[in-house]
Amino acid sequence: MNFFNLCRFTLLLISSHLASSNNALKNIDRIECPLPGEDPAPLNPGSIVLEVSNAGYLCMLFCLTTPSSGKETISSISRSYDGNDWETTAGGNNISWLCSDSSVEIIGSVRKCSTDTPQLASNQVFQLVGFYHSLNEKQTVSRFLTQATFGPTLNEINSLSSNNFANWIRQQIAEDATSHRQYYRERVNKREFDIEAIGRPKHPCEESSRWRDYAFTEDDRKRDLSVEVSDRLPSGQNRLSVDGYVRTDVDAGTISPGKYKLCKVIEHQGGVVKIKVNGKCEKLAGGNPPVRLVAHTEVTLPTVLQLPAGISFTKVHNIFGSSSKAYLLQDPLTEMMCDNISFIEDESVFIQTEHGHWLLYDARLVLQGNTIDNPLLDGGGDITLIGSNCANVRQTFLNSESCKLSTTVSACEPEKNCRSI
Repeated sequence: MNFFNLCRFTLLLISSHLASSNNALKNIDRIECPLPGEDPAPLNPGSIVLEVSNAGYLCMLFCLTTPSSGKETISSISRSYDGNDWETTAGGNNISWLCSDSSVEIIGSVRKCSTDTPQLASNQVFQLVGFYHSLNEKQTVSRFLTQATFGPTLNEINSLSSNNFANWIRQQIAEDATSHRQYYRERVNKREFDIEAIGRPKHPCEESSRWRDYAFTEDDRKRDLSVEVSDRLPSGQNRLSVDGYVRTDVDAGTISPGKYKLCKVIEHQGGVVKIKVNGKCEKLAGGNPPVRLVAHTEVTLPTVLQLPAGISFTKVHNIFGSSSKAYLLQDPLTEMMCDNISFIEDESVFIQTEHGHWLLYDARLVLQGNTIDNPLLDGGGDITLIGSNCANVRQTFLNSESCKLSTTVSACEPEKNCRSI
């Protein structure tokens, strides 16, 4: 028998129901799954029986939709590959397959699967298509590691053999466990100006506090923008504020004085900013403006910090583009002004670098660390007074071997607001 005839996949369409006595199929029409390169074979919806594919082949069941205008769309419904049973793919939510010996008729030794396909719209049709299916060594390893990990590197793919999958699994089991929670907490960088149950915003004067050189952020969308003219500002300058917090000074020709609503913000200098004008969102001329203050007295601005000599910022990479700049304070600030800054909800803290550049404080969440090796000694008592939750819990049989007693003056009690962090 010709090899390709041997590898053809036979589609059995059921034109009547199974006999109740012996589950035998009645009045069956045969439609062969096309060989790779042949035209797709259309088939009618209803009860069908399909042979599983042979090794090295893939048989796909598609739904083709032809709209009255526009391009055709193809949805993958089911598949069988490398001799595996038929299975539902992403587009076949309403299809389930039965592949046990009792659910299908066995002709010779060929295994088959049955299903009931749903009725289609007048502009839709089912099609059966055949493909060659094979993976080389690198593709086989890549697929395995993609399924077994959160994503392999090229070096991991090149260093593993498909004959060594079992040993690789045993090695992974033998390694020390890592903590996703710990990994997340070390890298979380949420913008936050309020006290949370799990932490607080970093103070502007703390080491590694974050600063930016653009006025508006994504969080400003739907907030109120005020453009004001003040006799305290030089002629031709307007001051921009968001919900009452000063953001920057701009040339008067950039935007007319008034009240607006922010619609869209791209976070970098010159990034697209849209404001609502007469009910319609319009682009702001010049985009996201740089942070700049042309006059800063105690009367006109809440807080301006001076950067001492020897203190500098580290520029950090930002995914929003090469024009976006974020800065981390390398060392803590100790000037007296730091004591007067509100711990929370102060969105107008500015600093000027030695080169005259202006930066705006960009508060980020500081999580309260509380691990077995490094417990939070007061349970977070120092910040429960301003809204956070106590991390202390009562001693139980679950934690009796590792719990530690909070003995500091600021220690909080679990009864007040218990939450494990």
